[in-house]
Amino acid sequence: MESQKFDGIMGAYKTEQRERFLTYTKIPFYEDKIYLYTKPGNSLPWNGKLEALKTKKFGMVLGWSYGDTFDKESEKIGIRKEMVNNLTSAFKMLTTDRVDIVPSNERNALSLVKSGQFSGHSFKALGQPINKVGLFNAFIKKSELKTFVNYYNEALIKLKNNGTIQRLKRKYNLQ
Repeated sequence: MESQKFDGIMGAYKTEQRERFLTYTKIPFYEDKIYLYTKPGNSLPWNGKLEALKTKKFGMVLGWSYGDTFDKESEKIGIRKEMVNNLTSAFKMLTTDRVDIVPSNERNALSLVKSGQFSGHSFKALGQPINKVGLFNAFIKKSELKTFVNYYNEALIKLKNNGTIQRLKRKYNLQ
């Protein structure tokens, strides 16, 4: 997105870095829960604080945000990161013990597990979500569509207020 080859993106997390070049809608259309995933046999010192896991290796997707809070905290404490191109690669590394933890939103992790690519393997989330992050639609600030954002916001708010977004979430099992 930063290269500005596109006018907009659907389903982006709002971060300070991205706000430099993106104009976000006023409200998110969905909220993702971010969990830390590991293998059931892994005994990790998880106490709800990222600091407790700083000696563990995280399989993280290049270009992804896990929410400003996690992104900043992981940089601050210097967690060990193994960067990969996609979530499938991160989970494959988890199955082969090349990483200890994979952070992911629940929606993508469950979809990947249900795909059957990891039959014979199981994963567990460490406790409660580490973050809840709104998914927004966003437009490049230099795009001609930036004037469209106000109309888009009005329509999105109307869809939220009249219950359409909630009905779509139920229909597509995105609760």
